[in-house]
Amino acid sequence: WSIVNDHGAYLNRNIPEEAHMYFGYFSAVYGRVRLIAFDADGDGWTVLSTVTPDQPVCGSTQCVSVRRFYEHLTTWLDDKVVGYACAVGGPVMSTYSHGLARSHADEPARPFLPSTKIGVASVSKMVTALAAIRVLAEHQVSLDSGIGQYLPKDWDLDSHVASITFRQLLSHHSGIKDYGNVEQSYSTLKTFFTQHVDPTKNTSCQGSAVNAVVDPINPNATDNAKSCYSNYNFAIFRILLPFVAGFDDDPLDRPARLAARYVELTQQHVFEPVGAHDVKPRPPTSGPQAYGYAFSYRFPGNTPGHDWGDHTLEAGAVGWYLSIEDIAKVLRSLNDGDGRILTPSQLSEMESCSLGWDTVTAEPWVEKNGGWSAAGTTISTSVALFGPGLFGALFMDSDFCPPHHQSDWHYCRQCQALVFAGSTSPGVCAAGGQHRLGGTNYLVPTIASDVAGQQNWRWCRKCQELAFGGSSSPGQCPAGGQHDHSGSGDYVLAKAGGTSSVSQSNWRWCNKCQAMTFAGVEELGPCSAGGQHDHAGSGNYSLEYSPSADAVLRETYREVATLVALQTDHTPDA
Repeated sequence: WSIVNDHGAYLNRNIPEEAHMYFGYFSAVYGRVRLIAFDADGDGWTVLSTVTPDQPVCGSTQCVSVRRFYEHLTTWLDDKVVGYACAVGGPVMSTYSHGLARSHADEPARPFLPSTKIGVASVSKMVTALAAIRVLAEHQVSLDSGIGQYLPKDWDLDSHVASITFRQLLSHHSGIKDYGNVEQSYSTLKTFFTQHVDPTKNTSCQGSAVNAVVDPINPNATDNAKSCYSNYNFAIFRILLPFVAGFDDDPLDRPARLAARYVELTQQHVFEPVGAHDVKPRPPTSGPQAYGYAFSYRFPGNTPGHDWGDHTLEAGAVGWYLSIEDIAKVLRSLNDGDGRILTPSQLSEMESCSLGWDTVTAEPWVEKNGGWSAAGTTISTSVALFGPGLFGALFMDSDFCPPHHQSDWHYCRQCQALVFAGSTSPGVCAAGGQHRLGGTNYLVPTIASDVAGQQNWRWCRKCQELAFGGSSSPGQCPAGGQHDHSGSGDYVLAKAGGTSSVSQSNWRWCNKCQAMTFAGVEELGPCSAGGQHDHAGSGNYSLEYSPSADAVLRETYREVATLVALQTDHTPDA
């Protein structure tokens, strides 16, 4: 049952959670709820609200309509990802969700709700940064203190490691040049932070694909003014924070006890002050969420998803399971400057020094994104303080793919060709061996899409490359003979134009091998027809790529901020 008064206040009991979501969503975004009706057998419901004039959130230079933000965000995402949940807030907080947290491939299917927990990957770094700032301040430890005295006494630390500061870790300026895309267990951290440091080295910053970096810690290197992203910088806080807070050390079962204390400290200082309870770096084990937390999927979710499991013993850089309701409470507190998590001065320092955030932009906003991929599935997450007065969060449980587009096309780092990665083999490369694929997931439209461009681009079943099928010859294939387009769809490629940040231009046709290749590099890549690719006579093509959650939030903000800034009448739409 539900009770609604004439001021829009409401009380719900045991109604469907989706209906309860719309109560809050309508109340915060459109206008007060007027009525809810249930059908006779309780399987259906209708919520009605009164639409009131749109009241945008305004800063010194522009205004942003929360209503239009949601409208544009849903246009971006509905039926293009398996499921998502989002929050947009200003003076009031609101949440919205759509799609599935568990698809029919993992029966029973479960809806993605604002209460759905999902592994947020590297958004966990922002959570750890909040906990660190609070715990350090509470125990009167400066951000510029060395970390050496807050690591286990039986760790044999190099003096250069001991002198790394908390601030350097939180801002990725510690001199650690290893991305750390490995399991961040206690033993891994101990081995990494107790290694010998050669102060004469200046190792370059390594990406996520590189492991076992030689001389990965260079705290005195000349380029440490530049940040170098590393999971080690944040995973170590699972060890540091308990010792800052007075951990009663005992080598017996130390890894589990440290992890449990880190979780307690983060709950105590980040989540519980804003009313988010039982938040952990593992999936729920009781209640409805034990069977309804989100898996990660490959769109459209026709194949089973990936369960990321328990990350308690690796948490810090990754691992936290949050609902959009959980993170919205945290972001609202920061946005309001209410002091429940950080004081205004602490938040200002966190933003200006990029502690736990990915980007400080001139627009201005701060943002932290996260992404996990396994077995072809994807989770993408992002949180942002757009400022002033507006925050947003978006959690997606799959890659993004519009109708009549095919995802899983990737760039080959050796030959520059566009290659389909959804086959059993990456295909033969003109540079020798198999294609070495980059991480960007490009979206190639079919002729059934509404994309205007050049048709008759075809997939080669032998080498997996995309090649033009409208020439007098299919072109030389690196797998031998000519390209074989049997079984291929008819793809259409658009000419470059526009300013979208989720597309890439400078893709060109090679007039020798017929392949679509990237020309925005110094070396054009070896051609299977001999020599390098030849782009003479080619147009400039543009490829969209599957945007991550941070790109969707960023594009939506820019669309809405521009739209509202030009708008003088804020009356509701018809």
